[in-house]
Amino acid sequence: MLRTIKARMRASWTAGLLVILAICAANAMLLSGSNAKLKELSTVWLPVENNLGDINGFISDFRAVEASHILSLDVPTMQTAEKALDADVKQIDDRFKLLAPVPLAPNVRQSINDLQKAWLAYRADGKDMLAFSQLSQ
Repeated sequence: MLRTIKARMRASWTAGLLVILAICAANAMLLSGSNAKLKELSTVWLPVENNLGDINGFISDFRAVEASHILSLDVPTMQTAEKALDADVKQIDDRFKLLAPVPLAPNVRQSINDLQKAWLAYRADGKDMLAFSQLSQ
């Protein structure tokens, strides 16, 4: 029986310490599960998001350079624009190749495939437009 104040204090401190240790152990287990999710985020999802952001940026750059090509009045400016367009196309194609082997959810994979198809269709139409632009010189 805990009759003295000293014994009661020891028992309450011991119980409190055991509760704190149990909470720490539970948090450590939860953090190890979070670590696995964070590794998945850093190895799968962040690279996918970065590549998609890069594709968006390169397509925007492509369209801006394409417009400057169409509006240009001299051949050297057109040739510089064509080199920049080729570089953007290569960067976009490289980013799509990086996304190809990554395991993704079916709806994400479908969205990426749709984006790639739209890019290829835009690119095909853009080639015709650039050909007409070159003929204007």
